[in-house]
Amino acid sequence: MTVGFVDASEADRSASGCLDVVAVPQVAPDAALVRELYAHSSRILDALALRRRVGRTDDVVSVVCPECVPWGFTETPCAVGHQWYVDRVRDTALPEALMRLGAWFEAGGWVSFEDVADASLLSAARNAEGYRAGVTIVAGQRRLMVRVITPCTRV
Repeated sequence: MTVGFVDASEADRSASGCLDVVAVPQVAPDAALVRELYAHSSRILDALALRRRVGRTDDVVSVVCPECVPWGFTETPCAVGHQWYVDRVRDTALPEALMRLGAWFEAGGWVSFEDVADASLLSAARNAEGYRAGVTIVAGQRRLMVRVITPCTRV
């Protein structure tokens, strides 16, 4: 069973099927992992180059990564997740932001997952360190949702 981030609507969780995780809220994330996660989120925000209101749908939470969920490892976390959004973005700016981020991912050595084929979704990407990021346009809300996940600690 896949559980989205707390209080996230279906549109908010669509940041990528590749990044569906199981939240383990009772386990506090490691402070060093949280700092690294925020650093990756900050770089992604810089690459998007959108100067609008940024909010978060959740605090950083301990999660079970997408690879461990099918194996049934849902009791203990193996990663840390962070989901946030950029709000009130002009409709024409959203696709441009995804193109900028895609170019930034490519230049930075991030590898796109191939199983996402939605035009409003930048394929989730994974860098050499194992971080993942997925970005999607929330239709009709002028919102860009972003989810970033640390590498799995079980690997």
